[in-house]
Order: sequence, then C-alpha cells, then structure tokens
Amino acid sequence: MSCSTQPDNAVLERPAPCRTPTVLCIDDDPHVSEVVQDWLAAYEVKLLKAFFGTQGIWMAVTQKPDVIITDLRMPQGDGATVIECLKRNRHTAAIPVIVLTALHEPGLQRELERIGASRYLTKPIHFNDLLRELQRHIEVRPKPFEEQ
Repeated sequence: MSCSTQPDNAVLERPAPCRTPTVLCIDDDPHVSEVVQDWLAAYEVKLLKAFFGTQGIWMAVTQKPDVIITDLRMPQGDGATVIECLKRNRHTAAIPVIVLTALHEPGLQRELERIGASRYLTKPIHFNDLLRELQRHIEVRPKPFEEQ
C-alpha cells in the first residue's frame, strides 16, 4: 500500500503523510491492552482501549477504528455480543474484528466466524502473530527512528 497520490508528472514535493491506522482493543484485563500498546509502540498505529463490551461498541461507532481486537468473556457485553452488534450496524459492519481469547472450546472458531469475526486467535499470543493478522487489514509502518 502506498500513500503517494501524485501523478508521475507532478512537481516533486514532500509526499502527503499517510493516515495513521486505528486499532480498538476491547478487553476487561487492562494488562492485555497495555501489552498490545507496548507491542505497537514502534509502529504508526493509534490504539484505542475499551474495558467492557458496551464501551467497545460505543467506541467503534463513534471512533470508527480500522480494526477491532476483542476478548470474549467480558462484563457488560461479551465478545460475541460485540461482534453481532457491530456487524448489524451499517457504520461498523465492514470493520474487521479479531477475537483474542484464552478460550479453547470446540466449535468456537466456526461460530465466531459465522457471526462475523475475521480471525480467532488464542492467548497467549506472540507479537508477530498479531502483527501479521493486523497487516492483513491495515498498513502497519514502523515509526521513523527519531520518533521512537
């Protein structure tokens, strides 16, 4: 993905900056959001955090993130409810939702994909696995060295 929008015959100017992609992490365990934030600190990604299902739905509708990472078991709206609500809303239906959970139940992945999850990942997760999944949906660029 390239951010340059200038035609070949355009006067050479500084390229327009790319829009920073936004990821919403919905997890009732603040440690999970902190780990994701630490992992993404070296990349040009804005991370939003929600700590329960209804807060995550509200943030998705109002902030329109590019990707959502959600846990399953949370207070005030579990992850399945979050996915179902987001997929029924025309403003959020196209946002990819990655489930990140410690649950390893038979048939769970198939059920989550049926209701609209883009991917089902289990905890503990390695950063490269999450990064690879995010890169399927957004451009994840390293920050310039002087900004890190």
